[in-house]
Amino acid sequence: MVEIRSLVKEDFESIASLSNQLGYIINPQDLLVQLKTILKDGNHHLFGAIKDNKLVGYIHSTQVIGLTSLPFTEIMALIVCEKERGNGIGKQLVKKIENVCSDKKIRVRCNSKRELAHKFYYNMNFSLNKEQKVFEKAI
Repeated sequence: MVEIRSLVKEDFESIASLSNQLGYIINPQDLLVQLKTILKDGNHHLFGAIKDNKLVGYIHSTQVIGLTSLPFTEIMALIVCEKERGNGIGKQLVKKIENVCSDKKIRVRCNSKRELAHKFYYNMNFSLNKEQKVFEKAI
């Protein structure tokens, strides 16, 4: 049985560990600083999947407001423990976001290499809207 609950700052080490499984390497102390900031912001939703008193997955979403589109909710992260994938945990986490967001649209960006994730989102009735390149510059 999996319980879905709001994440709290004490989850930071487990969040960092799960993130590492998908190649998102972040120092747990840096993650804690970011987590505290996000938890104070009412435009973010953070939920975790708990199984046997252990965090086995999490989802992070935020409301995006821009000048060229109506507001939408964007899933910023969805990670499920490697051993628990395929057991419906990701679906439960997405459904939780669907139930709490006030927007009429949910968007998610997914690395073009993550074919299993693409299949997951198609199965959750997401449709491909566009493909893009991401540019960044260190300053």
